[in-house]
Amino acid sequence: MDMATRLYFQLRYFGEPRDKVAILNGGVNAWIQAGFPVSTAKVTPTKGNWAAATEDKAILASLQQVKEGLQGGKDQFIDARPTAQFLGIVKKPINKTGGHLPGARSFPTDAIVKPVGAAHEFMSADDYKKIYAEFNIQPDAPTVTYCNTGHLASGAWFVSHEILGNKNSKLYTGSMIEWTNLGNPTVGLPQ
Repeated sequence: MDMATRLYFQLRYFGEPRDKVAILNGGVNAWIQAGFPVSTAKVTPTKGNWAAATEDKAILASLQQVKEGLQGGKDQFIDARPTAQFLGIVKKPINKTGGHLPGARSFPTDAIVKPVGAAHEFMSADDYKKIYAEFNIQPDAPTVTYCNTGHLASGAWFVSHEILGNKNSKLYTGSMIEWTNLGNPTVGLPQ
């Protein structure tokens, strides 16, 4: 689902209104499991006329905003990477250091969707509120989601912003690759 949420985020960022963008919950696997038809016929796409509108900068966190949010303590930071990366046990080669942003809370990708047969589906807002409570995440607090590259974090942003309605939720697309390669501090096990 993270590829779908990343595209959804990009379209919203480039001005597409919420009522014109959607995610098929569970993806094509859920579609097939529900017995809906699929086709293997060759499709030749036609050229479209889509153009970006005004950027919605309210949903994007810049490096400077992340630094200010960490210093001011007003924002909560949600790390969407697997727990081993959050703790610094595993470090992706693209990052200079492992661990997580100081004060961040872990909300790993396996907590974002639930398996339903071959599909992975989003849960209800009530379910996410319960999960947030387990991870000590406030559903209404100003929130910045991140991961390694902004890809996995788009799912955490989708849950916060779109399902729970937190309009003070932003995605830090620079994520750990930008943060660590610029020498900013992380917390976790030493590498």
